[in-house]
Amino acid sequence: MTLLSLRLRGVEEVFVHDLSGFRLKRAQSLGALSAGDGDFTAGVLECTGGRGVDIAVDCTGSAAGAYSLPGLCRRGGVCVQVGNIGHDAPFDYYNFYEKELQLRGVFRYRGCYPAAIAAVAAGKVDLRALADRVFPFTESPGAFEYALAHSEEALKVMIEF
Repeated sequence: MTLLSLRLRGVEEVFVHDLSGFRLKRAQSLGALSAGDGDFTAGVLECTGGRGVDIAVDCTGSAAGAYSLPGLCRRGGVCVQVGNIGHDAPFDYYNFYEKELQLRGVFRYRGCYPAAIAAVAAGKVDLRALADRVFPFTESPGAFEYALAHSEEALKVMIEF
């Protein structure tokens, strides 16, 4: 969803990294760029001629994801923490202050829903492209069971009302 949101806002080049090969391929099918198979930060820097990205967003909620943000950004860039880490985590303060970066946090997509609903209603985002399975409302318990049992290969499981 973050990839689609960035694309909707006019961001043309979005690099995505995921430990899940399934999720990474899905992101690439939606327009994400690859930064190679090795070290993600090194790959992004190589792809951007050593400059880094304007905005780096961590949606993983992992300490490693948060730590990587400043290393990915260009000088004066923005680090955005979306994933809920839930505990103290190390942060790359050297790159953060040396590059004069900004840090922003988003707690559970606060304030994002009106814009998301409007984009879907206007046909700018096709949610069915994200759906691995769509369950009728009458089968809602089965949808939750499916999502839990297939968490590694199901990106989005949806319930149709």
